[in-house]
This record gives sequence, C-alpha cells and structure tokens, in this order.
Amino acid sequence: MKISDCDAVILAGGKGTRIKHMLEPGQPKAMANINGKPFIKLLIERLNASGFEKFTLCVGYGQDQIVEAVTKDELAMFFCEHEQFGTGGALRMMLRSPAISLSSPFFLFNGDTICEQVPYARALVLHEWSNKALTALRYKNTNIGTFIMSLAIRTALEWESRERFNLEELPIHSSVNFFEVGEPFLDIGTCAGLMDARERYK
Repeated sequence: MKISDCDAVILAGGKGTRIKHMLEPGQPKAMANINGKPFIKLLIERLNASGFEKFTLCVGYGQDQIVEAVTKDELAMFFCEHEQFGTGGALRMMLRSPAISLSSPFFLFNGDTICEQVPYARALVLHEWSNKALTALRYKNTNIGTFIMSLAIRTALEWESRERFNLEELPIHSSVNFFEVGEPFLDIGTCAGLMDARERYK
C-alpha cells in the first residue's frame, strides 16, 4: 500500500488550555498562529509534501474556524464531536459514523504535534508486516502523536467502557507495534513547543 492510498486522520478538537494566553479569544489549539499561518495548515502542508493526499479532520471546539481555514486550499472530510472525548473516544465516534469511510490501514495524527523527516513509507511496511492493529511512532520511547491503525482497532475501541479516554490508555499492549523515528517532535500544546514552532517555521 502506498502513502497516497492511506487516509490521514487528524484529531483537531482541542481547546489549548495550556496555551490559552497565547491564543486569540475563542481560537482552538489547531489554529495557533505560526508566523501568519494556522498550525493545522502547516501540518497538512507538511503531510501533503510527505505523500498524503486524503485528509479527514476530527474537530470540536472552534470547528468553524478550522473548517474555513482548511477548505480554502484543501479537499478534506470533517467529523464534528459535540464535546471532547479524548483521542480514543473521538476516534471511536468517528469510526462509528456511516459518513466516514477510511482506508485500512490509516494514519492518525494528533492535531497539535509535528515531526519532520519521518519515514512514513517504511513505517507503513513495518505495520503491515507486523499484522497488528496499531503501530505507534516514537522518538526515544515517547509517542510523537502519530499512529498507524488497521480498522481492526475498532474491536479494542468498542471494548473500552469509558466514554472519554485516550489511545494510550487502551489495554491492548500485545496488539501494539512500535516504530522509532530519529527526529524529535514539536508539541504546540505547550508554551515551549508553540514558541519552538514559531521559531522553526519562520
């Protein structure tokens, strides 16, 4: 399978509580200003340059701002969650929607992290070879906010009884594969990460 055949799902429903003072009033985290460009646009552009062509965004807080910013230049699908359910809860709701049809496998990206020089094609081959439901991409044993998933992940998501939960909390360790990358990532959900992103992407 090629990268261009894989759906890129971006979780972009966060409020940005930790960086609220660095955002405009009512501005969602994914719209954080990176030298005149919303972060979500920067992320999609970098992923597009890496070969991704199909994008589905899970939006919530400030969704109108994100939809308007993305649809100016990109063709994308949107799934709107009415409240925040965490990365795992949001993905489960999206996969339940009859309006959303994803490739298997697909890539999942946190909408507040960015990592350059990731060998996505190699990671995809490893994921398919492993025959596991989920591959987590990591830098020095820390998740970089990027996952490769087969649609078989639905089973683990439906087993989870909580309404709100994050993917890292799923008890599916035996079904998780790991792929180490050599590049650190930026998390714009923190003040330091947002400042670093503004310095890096001038």
